[in-house]
Amino acid sequence: MPFPKLVAFETSDVLFATSPSLRDSVWGKGTGASNVIADNVERIDWRLLRDKSNHQNTTELYEDTSKIISDVLKNGAELAIVSRNDNKKLCDRILYYYHTTDPKTQQEKPIISLVKYDEVSNESKTNHFERIHGWTKFAYKDMVGLSLIQ
Repeated sequence: MPFPKLVAFETSDVLFATSPSLRDSVWGKGTGASNVIADNVERIDWRLLRDKSNHQNTTELYEDTSKIISDVLKNGAELAIVSRNDNKKLCDRILYYYHTTDPKTQQEKPIISLVKYDEVSNESKTNHFERIHGWTKFAYKDMVGLSLIQ
């Protein structure tokens, strides 16, 4: 069976665990929070990020996520993010802090820099995939999505 042409990942609870969810109503609401919600993210270590203004808000990269993404790219698939979320900038910032090895250069790079299709919006995965299909012209059978049902 050939490798898919595109692999699309959900963010929360697929690439990383969040506590609580990545929502505007939760992140960046503590004391001293920046008005730019994405600026409230700080890196604790290679897997753990937290909200600068409320340390109860965290994300943790699953241990094998970096290896899986690198393997997807090594096998020639394009990388997409499909997330039903109301804050694209927050998701993108989190994926900026998480790194993986770029199989083309063997250098560590932010995951977001390797994403070709960044579909983060508060709408259904069907809409996300319809747009990706329109841009790539890939048959749906050549796209794989790893997601929670939403």
